[in-house]
Amino acid sequence: FSAAPVCVGFTTSFFDLSTIDSLVSGTNDSITTWNWNFADGTFSNQQNPEHSYLNSGTYLVNLSVTSDKGCERNANKPVVVWAAPQNPIITEDTVCLGKNAVLFATSALQDQVRWYESPSLLQNHFFAGNLYQTPPVSMEQTYYVITRTPNGCVSPFVPIHAYLYPE
Repeated sequence: FSAAPVCVGFTTSFFDLSTIDSLVSGTNDSITTWNWNFADGTFSNQQNPEHSYLNSGTYLVNLSVTSDKGCERNANKPVVVWAAPQNPIITEDTVCLGKNAVLFATSALQDQVRWYESPSLLQNHFFAGNLYQTPPVSMEQTYYVITRTPNGCVSPFVPIHAYLYPE
């Protein structure tokens, strides 16, 4: 079977690649049951299940298949689950009308900080880095930042604000 490494809280797909050769006919038996043990206390009997892990680590996943003729095969493979990054640490700014705000976000582990206009990974980030200088502020503005690890795991979105001094 195959499964890609995954980040904590995200779903990985498991793909059954099993075959069972019949010693009598020389052909492959039909596999009729699948028993997955994801090594975290959860199981599945689907042929190609999806699974999310709650904790990082390496899990020794087991797949046991049985053919229509009662033959069995087992396979064990490690699946790596990467830790989610910490939320970025932010410093907001308050400025006068028409001035640029300077917003700061950093990660304790030096993961990359990415900036978004709304809290959705479906859009592209508009800036990557720790220090962002806004365009001139005409009203209070909210941006969203995440940290992203080198292996692609992301933190939850954290709002960061550019405030205006009262007039």
